[in-house]
Amino acid sequence: MTNLLTSISRQRPAVRTAFSIGFVSVLILVFAPLQHSLNVTTIGFALLLGVLFIAIHMGSRPAFAACFVAMLGYNFFFLPPVLTLTIQDPQNWVALLAFSITAFVTGQLSASARRRATE
Repeated sequence: MTNLLTSISRQRPAVRTAFSIGFVSVLILVFAPLQHSLNVTTIGFALLLGVLFIAIHMGSRPAFAACFVAMLGYNFFFLPPVLTLTIQDPQNWVALLAFSITAFVTGQLSASARRRATE
């Protein structure tokens, strides 16, 4: 698994972004059938961990793409009203904003740490 991540992280930005979007899409598809048996917050945290994983291993641009896909999937499949892209509760806007900020900051921090390690 580590060898796969290392080889993908050395690829062009388009390949890393496609991998990150696919990774988060698979997470959404795994959790979609379980939405009635899992808490919506638990699913949100699992998607956030997936975005953090991408941010650490791929950088901020793929993490932001993964964050955007996770945000849309989370809104569409798990937040009421389900199967629409509308947000009924204003608190969910805060959750979606936290998703984006976390992905961006983690991506920036991991990129900075990677540059320092290279130096």
